[in-house]
Order: sequence, then structure tokens, then C-alpha cells
Amino acid sequence: MPLKDERGKRMKRLICILLAALAAFSLTACQETPDEVIVVQKDSERMIEKAQSGEDNLEKENVPQTISHEFNRDKLNVTMDTVVDMPDNEMPIIQVQSADFTQEQADAFWDVLIGDTPMFLPGQKSRADIERQILNIEYILERETDSDTLAHFEKQLEIAKKEYETAPETADLIPADGQLEIQYVYGSDNDILTEYTGFRAYEDPENYFGKSFRVQNNYVNPIDGKPEIRGALMEYNTDLEDYQFYEEEVAIISDENAIPEEAENLTILPSEARIITEKLVSDTGVPFQAAKIKLMVNQNGEYAYLVDCQRVIDGIPCAIVSGLGVTYAEDADDYAAQWVYESFNVVVGNDGIITFRWNSPLTIGDLEASESAMLSFDNIMGIFEKMIPIMYEPESKDTQNNVTLHIDELRLELIRVLKENNIDKGIMIPVWRFYGVKTVSFTGNDGAEYTTFGERDCWLTVNAVDGSIIDLEKGY
Repeated sequence: MPLKDERGKRMKRLICILLAALAAFSLTACQETPDEVIVVQKDSERMIEKAQSGEDNLEKENVPQTISHEFNRDKLNVTMDTVVDMPDNEMPIIQVQSADFTQEQADAFWDVLIGDTPMFLPGQKSRADIERQILNIEYILERETDSDTLAHFEKQLEIAKKEYETAPETADLIPADGQLEIQYVYGSDNDILTEYTGFRAYEDPENYFGKSFRVQNNYVNPIDGKPEIRGALMEYNTDLEDYQFYEEEVAIISDENAIPEEAENLTILPSEARIITEKLVSDTGVPFQAAKIKLMVNQNGEYAYLVDCQRVIDGIPCAIVSGLGVTYAEDADDYAAQWVYESFNVVVGNDGIITFRWNSPLTIGDLEASESAMLSFDNIMGIFEKMIPIMYEPESKDTQNNVTLHIDELRLELIRVLKENNIDKGIMIPVWRFYGVKTVSFTGNDGAEYTTFGERDCWLTVNAVDGSIIDLEKGY
């Protein structure tokens, strides 16, 4: 194998390990009432054209305010008892693109969350540390012949020599001011795997106690400069253990004017957590609104509220998609580029904000359609009744378990899908989202009946324009 190919594949393997890329995708659209969960066309332009010039059959005044409905398919039981939530505004289709955090955005959150707290940069290198790195790079350059790889390590050598000029004999603490700078991610051989703009700042960088704040913009390939991971992150914590509040959800808060009974350490109401979050949004000027509030618990048995926020575009709320990203590779050997869905959440406890995360910010572009022509509500409900058994009945047949799906939220929202054959750009489109709780009941080996803890999620996302089913893991 040529050395260039071997170096390229080695770099891809290293980056894959570092960034945990997933699988490939393609962008498509479906027929109005699909017979199975398979996307049969690849034509986002057709969908946009339909939204622009098609007949708008969604008569909002005729959509029922509440729905109570039930149907059964063998061992699948589906119930719906929900209010229908629709924005008053017209539903647009809008171009969006993955973005980096700007210095202005970083400054806004730094000022509100850090204020006058002294913060420091982590892990400063001494001259001896950098000298060892320079010797290692020079060793590689003496033996390398591939021109691309030579250029890569020559760049590293130039960077290391500049760092050496200003490096101290011993590593001391350097004050942090929240300024974005180019950062490098190094491999085991001290070669640069990837780079990004950002910073990490700690109140106590030696022990990682106290406040921490970081901005990590989109990863860029250090050799060709191409984007690799679209999922910039801004994060604040009051202590290292605060990460744990993201790990275990106890419940979604239904009564914001009462402290949950199990949350013995809390003295703050959920409604007060919402107010604190709304003030953070207002003070920083970001286009979000507080949505759901969840009760979280850490490994020490301490409780806090996690406030999920949703982006608002021209008065239209965008769907909250947690923990998912879309991946794409042009062929089987390519590193799979990834674009994470945007999320914005705040953890609040008795003393105020404990943690804050904003992941995968967006740049909002031009309108593709200002008033989307959409399917009738009856058509949407028909798609729901047809698709739910197709998607969830196999689970009951395969396991012989009884599956119950209870839909308690139905929302018309905007959601991001990918433009055709492109992971760099997307569009926000109107969708109907069916939220609820799924439980599974089964007979145990002892003959007793058991029911699993209810899993809450969105169980169906329907394109409001053409009726296609949106698969969030594929991005269309």
C-alpha cells in the first residue's frame, strides 16, 4: 500500500476513535402515505416546491383542540389523549447551516456566568515539554516522504517552535479571559489529529475544582482544512461533579409550582428554575425559550432541575432533539462527517445555575418558503394510524410482549433535515411530532406479569408538507 494511503487511513482511524463517528446517510422524501418505513425518493427540492406552490389543506381553525383516540393491533395498544399545540404564525421552510460560536456569544455567557471569578487556562507546557515534542516531529520529518504528510508535520513543527519561544521554564498558571484561539487535539505520537477554535478555563486547573467554562467549535481537519464534526459546544459547570446531573432523569415535571416529593434537598420550585433560565436567555440575547423541565439526580442522591430550551425562529418553536447526530461518508473508506442536532439546556439548583450547555449552534439563512402548503390534519392522522403499527407492531410480535403507546403531546414544530447529498447545509421544515410514553408488559419466567418503566420520547415525526416520515438518525 502506498505510504500516502497508509497515512491517510491511519489518520482516519485515529480521528474516528477520537470523535466516535457513526454511519452514512442520504436525504430523501416519501410518498404522502407510505406503506412501510422506507424512504423511496431523494428529492428535497420537490418537497420545497410543493411547500411553495402546492395547495394548503391545513385549516387550523378546524383542527381539534384536544384528541382522545384509541386503536389496537394484536399486541400493540395505542392511545391518544392530548392537546394539539400549533403556532399561530405561518410555518416556513428556512435554510440553516452549522455554525461556530462567535467571540460575541462567548463573551455574553462568560460575563453572565463567570463574572469576576478568576479563571485560568489548563495544562500549560514547559520548555522541556515542547522540546520533546519538537524532537519527535523532526524524527518523523527525517523519515517521511509523502508530500501531504510532510506539509502536515512541517506545520506542527512551526507551531511547536513558536510555542517554545514564549514557554516558561516551569509551567505556571495563566489567567484566562475567554478569548477564542486555535486549539489542537494531539494523538499518541504527538501528531495533530484535528483542530478547532475555542478555549478551556478553570477556577482551579490543577485539581479541577470550582467553576469551569469551555468553548469547543467545530473540528477541522488539520491537513486539508475541511470540516469534520459539526457540533460546536459551549459549556459551563460550577464543579466537575455537575456533569452527573445530565446522566439520570427521574421525571418530567408536570406541576411547576410544587417541589417533587422525592427531591428532599431542593428548596427551589420548578417555576423558579424556569425564571432563572429565562433570565439567562434574556441576558445573553439568544433565540431560545424555556420548554420542558426535568427532575435529575446525581450519584450522591442530590436533585436538580434540567430546563430544556428550544430555538425559536420568527415566533415558531423548533423541536428538541436530544443526543442525536447525522453522519455521512461518500464511500466506505471515508471518515464519516457528523452534524449533531442543536440542544440548549440549563441545570438549576437551590443556588441558581449549576451547569449550562449549548451544543451545535445554527446559522439561520434565507427562506425557502414563507408560508408552507401543508397536508390536512385528517391526512396527518391517517398517516399516524397507518405508520405506528408498521413501526412498533414488530416489537410486540417478535417478543410476544404487549406494547402500549400513549400519546399525550401533539405539536406542529420546525425540525432540521439535511439538504440533498449535503451534510454542510440543512433546512428547517414544519413537522407534526407525536410525543408520549411507551411501556412493555410481559410474563416472567415465574408466571407473574411485569411492566417496564415507561420510556418517554417522540414516537413519530411526520413531514407536514408531504407526509413523509422523518428519520432523525438519517437526517431526513
